[in-house]
Formats: sequence, structure tokens, C-alpha cells
Amino acid sequence: MNIRFALRFFKQTDKKVIPIMLLYSVTAFLPQLSAIYFSAKITSMFSVGAPAKEIMLNAVFLAVSVFVFSVVNSALQKEFRKQMSVIQLSENKILTEIVTGKDYALLEKPDFQVTLKHCQTSLMNNGGIIYSFYASMQSAIGGIFGLVFSIAAISPAIKGFLTFDNLSFLTSWKFAVVMLAAFILCAVITALAGDCASKKNIKLWEYYTDIFSQFMYWMDFTKEYKKGKDIRLYSSQKMVLDEYIDFKSGMMEHRKYSDKKTIVENYTMRIMQAVLTSIIYAFICVKAVGGLMTVDDIVRLTGSIPIIIASVTQLGCIPMMLNYDIANAGYMRKVYDYPTERKMGTLPVEKRTDCDYEIEFKNVSFKYAGSDSYALKDVSFKFKIGEHIAFVGHNGSGKSTFIKLLCRLYDPTEGEITLNGIDIRKYDINEYMSLFSVVFQDFALFSVPLSQNVTTSMDYDRERLFSSLEKSGADKFVNEMKNKENTVLYKDFDDDGVEISGGEAQKLAISRALYRDAPFVVLDEPTAALDPISEFEVYSRFNEFTSGKTAIYISHRLSSCRFCDKILVFEKGNIVQFGDHEQLLSDENGMYSKLWNSQAKYYVSQV
Repeated sequence: MNIRFALRFFKQTDKKVIPIMLLYSVTAFLPQLSAIYFSAKITSMFSVGAPAKEIMLNAVFLAVSVFVFSVVNSALQKEFRKQMSVIQLSENKILTEIVTGKDYALLEKPDFQVTLKHCQTSLMNNGGIIYSFYASMQSAIGGIFGLVFSIAAISPAIKGFLTFDNLSFLTSWKFAVVMLAAFILCAVITALAGDCASKKNIKLWEYYTDIFSQFMYWMDFTKEYKKGKDIRLYSSQKMVLDEYIDFKSGMMEHRKYSDKKTIVENYTMRIMQAVLTSIIYAFICVKAVGGLMTVDDIVRLTGSIPIIIASVTQLGCIPMMLNYDIANAGYMRKVYDYPTERKMGTLPVEKRTDCDYEIEFKNVSFKYAGSDSYALKDVSFKFKIGEHIAFVGHNGSGKSTFIKLLCRLYDPTEGEITLNGIDIRKYDINEYMSLFSVVFQDFALFSVPLSQNVTTSMDYDRERLFSSLEKSGADKFVNEMKNKENTVLYKDFDDDGVEISGGEAQKLAISRALYRDAPFVVLDEPTAALDPISEFEVYSRFNEFTSGKTAIYISHRLSSCRFCDKILVFEKGNIVQFGDHEQLLSDENGMYSKLWNSQAKYYVSQV
């Protein structure tokens, strides 16, 4: 099942990796085999007293052939490794596509996070499905070619191998059969030991994954300059270093534990390799002492032994490698097949130029995964087209949860949300999400050119881009940049990348929402990082850049909500008040009035 799953991704890799792999495997042993062939020939020429000129000519052939084959193999090895690196990158791309294509609600599920963590650790340490399968294939092909070539190299000595007499048991055919049986038995034991060791290691892998991910967290933590301020100001270097060392020690202990669990198998494989070598050398010695082999035969055989042992070992490790391959594929398949209870929907969303989209919450309640309490409880509300509404309330009152349900990042636990009278779960989820331009409080910008951060595409309308930048007030600092909209943000991938302030980042996030030009605009604390002047500019332009659209504005600064048509007040997952500023303020016992009065004293000058 896992292998069949893995095969579907092979077509996404460059097909030239296979011929490169074959050529690399074929040429891997050619330098050694060339050396064996010419060494045996030169030895034979010495034994028959051949002319020095002929001997020297063969010595030159030996040197040239070994050099040429080594250079060719080295070039193929370099290209093969390059292709394998490309494969690893493509597999990371495949995993990214799988994860980003999954339902957002899965990202908070612990089981999915654990599954994803195992897959990512497998990719980092083993190369992933396609990478490890190609590596196994190369090892198997290399073993086959090595065995075939080494047998071809010793073919002139086969006659001596198959020559027997009855003078003693050691020179009889019975001894040859015993040695062959012992050789096969050792090869089988090596394969079984490797298979057993790999299965034990796979069982221990999940524990190692947890330690490794924590270790990587602390290792990456020290490299993030944004966290460097806190490390230095709070003198937390020792704490970070102690955590780093602690998890590193945990990794080392796990490896020691793993080695102990597989010590029998590992030593068995090493002993069997030594026995395999001893069997061949012993058989050659017996034949040589019995006078059944020539000197050049002995040279061929002794030179070929390392290749034979390496090839047999590679082939014997195939079951072990397949276990790891299947496990790697299993991790990816679990992520790929991870079930979602949400309906993705199939109905297309009507494309309307008049933005005539009516959304209604009908007795909607919602609980987050693993929580017993409701984040929203029995909420009903209808959005009027083109209306500008402010959401206010304490932290945790349900404002952001309401937005996540509205945008369909989650589905209600109870009740339903409708678009133009139809349950939004019946609409194609991607088409439905395209109705919203959102600036979340924890928005993300990427280490790519500024233009791509705003337009989320490499192809974009430059005039529309700068119009969006102008509306948000970002055009001023963008025009001052050397490369303007082509400026790369941050220095993760580009040493010339520009580090922007929190306020500048917030303006770009607003620009992104404006560029999308969706019928619903949601701004969650859009001015939290802006200075008072920039904040005023955004307020004064709010009605302009949301004209004709339904807009939602979330803020803890109640003074900034006055420009909205209506205000929705949240408390403990419920909508407790709804109206305009004056209406809500007139209810002196209401939550809005209490929130306003608690902030108003900071707005009024003391005389």
C-alpha cells in the first residue's frame, strides 16, 4: 500500500535521474575492475617473461583507464547527487502542497501535528519517499552490476575454481559445496539481521522524532535575530544553551538506546561480512596451495573480493532499506490521507459586480477542538450589504472566532451560516473564501519581493498594486526603496533584503487586502502598530477604500470605531449589544458604555 502510494509521486521527478543513476552504478566499479584486469595481465606477462615494452604499455593502459573511469564516475556521482538534491526539494514541495491543501482546522489538531512532525523529520533525515527509494534502487543496481562485473573479472580463473582432485577433502568438490553453502548462509543471515534491525529502529523512530523536533527548535531559536533581543536583554543565554544541550543529550541517549536494542543485529552483520571475506580468501588459499590456480588467477580473485563482498552486502541490505522506504512512505501517506470531517462543498459562488452577497449567522455555536467550553454560543446576525461594522469586546470574547467562522476557516459546531440563503458548507470552499479580504492581527509577510507579498503572485497589475499601496499609505516608504516594489523583504534568503518596521508591515498587509478587491473586507486590529498620524490616515480613508463593500473592523480602541455604521459588542462568546456609537453609549449599564468610559479618561485633557 505504501509503495503504491509512493509510486504516484515518481512522475513528478525529472526522468533523466534514472539513466544517470544507471550510468553511475555501471561505472562505480570500473576503475577497480580495470586495475584488476591489467594487474593480472601484467603479472601473467612477468611470469612468462614478456618484453618490458609490452609490460610498460599495459601499465600505461592501467593508469589511463583507471584515471578515465574515475573521472567519468566522479562526474556522474556529482550529477546523481545533484539530481537527488533536486528530488529532495521536490518532495518538500509535494509535502507543502499537501499540507497547504488541507483544511485549516486540521492545523490545530494534535494528532495531525504529530503525523506532520514525523513526516518532516523523515524528510530531513532520510530524504523522504522518492529520495530514499531512488537511493535504495541505486544501491540494488550497484550491487547487481558489482557482482556481475566481478564475476566477469574472475571468469578466467573459473577453471581453477572448478578444478578438483581427490587427494584431500580441501581440494575436493565437497569442500567447494560446503564453502558455497556457508557463503550463501552468511549472506542470508546478513539480510535477516538488517531486516530485524531496521524494524526495531522504525519502532523507536517516533520517540526520536519528538526529541529531534525539540532539539531543532532550540537550534533554530539561537539563529533568529528577532529573538536575539530578548535573549540578551533578559540574559537568557544560559537557559537557551542548557535546553539545547539537554535535548542534544536526549538525542545521543536515544541513539545509544537504539544501538543497544539492535546490538545483536549490528554485530551479526559485521561478523557475517568478516566471515564472507574469510570464506573467499580461505578458498583461494586452498586452491593456490593445491597448485590449482595460476598467479594471475590469484591476482584477479584477491582484487575482486572487496567488490564481491560490497555487492553482496548491498544486495543483502535491500530488505532493510525497503523497511525504511515503506516507513517513509507511510508517514507521507498518513498526512495525505488524514481525514477531514468538513465538507469542502461543490456549488460555485455567483460572481456579482454589485457585491450583492448577504451572509447570515443562524444560532451559531462553536467549540475549539479539545475544549469543553463554547467560544461562541447561539449567535445570530445578518450582514447588510455595504454596511461597515465594528467589533468590540474583551480579549477572548469571541470576535476573532466569529471572523474565522465567517471566512470558513472553521465550521460551526451548532447552527449554520448562509450566503444568499444557502448554507456556506455547500459552496466550493476556495470560491467562498475568495469573497474575503482579511488582515488578521497575526498576519504573515514572506521573504519574497514586496510585490509578491501584496499581490500573492509573480504576475500582477503594477498600476493596481501601487493604487493599493497608496490607499494604505505604504507607497511613501516603498518609493524610497532602491528596488521599489521589487525589494525583497527580510534577509532569510537575500543578504540585500530589507527589514521593515511593524507599522510598515501592517500597511503592506492592508495593501494586500485592498489589492484582492473582495466584496467583504475584514480588518483585525489593522492599526495596532501604526503611529497616530498613520492611524488617522487609515481611518480617514477607510470609507473610501471600502466603498460599496461590506466591511468589518475589529479594534480595542473604541475611539477608532466611531466611523463605522454599527458596532457589535461581544462578551463571553455572545453578542450582547448592537447599534451605533450614540445608541450604545446611551445605555449606561451596557458593556460598550463601560468599555468607552474606561478608555475615555485617556482621551480627555485634564484642566
